[in-house]
Amino acid sequence: PLLSSKLERLWNSILPENGKLVVIHSSLIHFAFPREGLQEILVNSIKELSEKGWTVAIPAFTFSFCREGHYNYKYSKSETGILANWLLKAKGSLRTPHPIYSFAVIGPLAGELKACKNETTFGVGSTFEYFEYLNATYVMFGCGWKSCTQFHRYEETLKVPYRYYKNFSGQVDFGSGVTQTKVQMYVRNMALDAKNDFQIPSASIQHFGKPRRTLFYKGVVESLSTSEIAKICKNQLQDDPLAWLADKQRVAFRLKTDNC
Repeated sequence: PLLSSKLERLWNSILPENGKLVVIHSSLIHFAFPREGLQEILVNSIKELSEKGWTVAIPAFTFSFCREGHYNYKYSKSETGILANWLLKAKGSLRTPHPIYSFAVIGPLAGELKACKNETTFGVGSTFEYFEYLNATYVMFGCGWKSCTQFHRYEETLKVPYRYYKNFSGQVDFGSGVTQTKVQMYVRNMALDAKNDFQIPSASIQHFGKPRRTLFYKGVVESLSTSEIAKICKNQLQDDPLAWLADKQRVAFRLKTDNC
């Protein structure tokens, strides 16, 4: 089909020649794709990437665990787009074991991704640390860079003062029965009422990172290496730990005067 051949050309243009790992954030609605056979075409295209040596990771996040304390790797649907749910139905795919930030993955490194210990959600031993270690290519498939979850890793590693470590506990089933678990995440301090504005690092990525960019159907696809994302984010937060806040002057005042 026409879409299949266009997808193959897209990956060839947007991905580096010698990469191993690609992380795809997607918003399919922006492309206005033809609906007939869309699921099969997209999943087959991803499988073909994996057969060429790429490992593909797609967010299958379940933020509801934070509220409800229940997660099942098989039945908990992705809350960050349908593409992960489609991939998880494909032979050879698996889901990484995190009750909030799991990924649908397929390819040679899938087992290594599944083995990440995730001592904290974005820090030591996390999937996001592994993306940085292997210099994964991030692809924004119909969505902007403000959707790039990797940003949170640099908020944690640089210890921005408007976040703190919080534990989330609940019941999980990773395929061997229900057990209790506890995950630690560097979350916003709600007492400060700090509001992230990820358009700020997104603009820096566009200006300094100069991602590969192509129009595709009615949407836009962009890609950039994790090393470039990390460099830009670290420089920005080292210069100003409150750089990614929409209301940083108010938060700075609160940090000085309150015991938040």
